[in-house]
Amino acid sequence: MNDLGLFEAAGRKIAVRNAQDAIKRLADEIVPPNDEDGVAAYLERETGAKAAR
Repeated sequence: MNDLGLFEAAGRKIAVRNAQDAIKRLADEIVPPNDEDGVAAYLERETGAKAAR
């Protein structure tokens, strides 16, 4: 639930699949879970740059 403040400030809300259900309900998009590098994959897709893993 520590992401709530960030979600309020963000223009686009991205949650990993293994986030709490309350966070996922607020998200604009759900990406793969953090143990599958979901955030890195999202950043690579959106920026075209390879994320350091």
